[in-house]
Amino acid sequence: EVVFEELCETRRVRWERIPATGETRVPDYRIWLGDIEVVVEIKQLEQGEFENDLLAAADDPKSPAIPSATARRIRSKFDNAKSQLRDWAKGQHPAIFVIYDATHGLSGIDSEDFLNAMYGDEIVRIFSDKDLSSRKVSTQHRFGGHRKVDRGHNRSVSAFAHLQTLP
Repeated sequence: EVVFEELCETRRVRWERIPATGETRVPDYRIWLGDIEVVVEIKQLEQGEFENDLLAAADDPKSPAIPSATARRIRSKFDNAKSQLRDWAKGQHPAIFVIYDATHGLSGIDSEDFLNAMYGDEIVRIFSDKDLSSRKVSTQHRFGGHRKVDRGHNRSVSAFAHLQTLP
């Protein structure tokens, strides 16, 4: 949250912390982009098992590649934030979900992780003739399961954002 506040100050974005009110969960901030009020919820991605495995494997040249689970981690953080944003925005204000990467880049988080977190895991289907020797192959790319945003779900979230500090 300190990094977010510094970013707002540097960019001269007016911001205000939203005070917690009893048991009701609220987003972290309100910012104003011109005359538009926007609500913001920030979740922090901590160094976890994936990053620890990367560090352990760094000195081992025979270590296999380690698949990323970053999209799944972003989805989990979003699940914890979506009601706060929806209830506060109430269809009247845009809402931004921010992931702060506190792993110092070890998470490998990128735009593809956000796409997979929002719209579902990527699926590539490969079609070919029964006689594979003919080499008539076509592919279809789409997003599959585990989506968090679509036309009928979580429409109150206007944007996902990635915040990190540079080394």
